[in-house]
Amino acid sequence: FEKAAAALGIKIIGLVAPNTSKERASEIIRASEKSGNQFTYLVSAKGTTGARADAGNESIAFVKSTRKIGGPNAKLFVGFGISTQQQAKAYIDAGADGVIVGSGIINAYSKFMRQDGSIDAEKAVKAAEEFAREIAAVRKV
Repeated sequence: FEKAAAALGIKIIGLVAPNTSKERASEIIRASEKSGNQFTYLVSAKGTTGARADAGNESIAFVKSTRKIGGPNAKLFVGFGISTQQQAKAYIDAGADGVIVGSGIINAYSKFMRQDGSIDAEKAVKAAEEFAREIAAVRKV
C-alpha cells in the first residue's frame, strides 16, 4: 500500500491512538519521520469524532506520553473532537506541535444553513475563517 501511494505522490499519515502500544507508537512516529511526512496524527480519544466539551485528562496524558515516546523532534498533531481554543491550547501545552480541527469548522459554518438546505456561503466562510484564526492564535512559543 505504501509503495503504491508513494508512486502516486500520496503521503501516508501515521495515526497513533490512545490504545496504541508504546512500541507501535514509536514505530509509527519513526516511519513518519523516515518517509518525510509532515507529522504524525494523534487521535485524541477513543470513540467517535465530534466536538467535545474539553480536552480531558486522559487525552492530555496520552499526548504527554506520546511526546516522550517521540522525543522533542517528532512532529505530533492532535485531532479528533477539538473545537475550542482552550482545547487547542491544552494540547499544545501538553506537547503537541499543532491541532487538526474538523468538527469546529463544521459547527462554525453550519450556523448559516437555511431551511431549504442552501447555505449563506459568504457568512459561512467568514465564520470558518474566524474560527480558524482563533484556533491558530494558540501557538507554540
